[in-house]
Amino acid sequence: MDYGDGTGIEPLVLNPDNSFGLAHDYADNGSYTVTVAITDPEGLTSTDTVTVTVNNVAPFAMVSNNGPVDEGSPVTVTLVNGADPSPTDTAAGFHYSYALDTASLATSYADAIDGASKDFTFADDGIYATHAPHFRQERRLQRVQHGGDRQ
Repeated sequence: MDYGDGTGIEPLVLNPDNSFGLAHDYADNGSYTVTVAITDPEGLTSTDTVTVTVNNVAPFAMVSNNGPVDEGSPVTVTLVNGADPSPTDTAAGFHYSYALDTASLATSYADAIDGASKDFTFADDGIYATHAPHFRQERRLQRVQHGGDRQ
């Protein structure tokens, strides 16, 4: 049994009715060719392949801030606990973008250069929305809108 992702060949265990079940965790999205080889007691082998498509899963992060703060003082908005189910995407790293309106946000991984947090200063008290998409490998996670309390 070869799952086609470089993890190596694994033995295939047959059920008493000669059926088998497969379960494998892929480290990253993509198309993989799974190869199954079955050898009978007389040494004859049959091989077949099937293509498995693993879909991309969005990374996630939580947004927080150090508010409430006094008007005219900076509030720091932070994306914390950024993670991705894919260790490959996690190893590549995340990029962040913060803005007060969606038109000012970065639109690609390369353009998202804010770091994991950003300071905003508001002249007057109120509740302000910040937008913070979380990027990884040219894919945008999501836009997180966060209403930060201001005093």
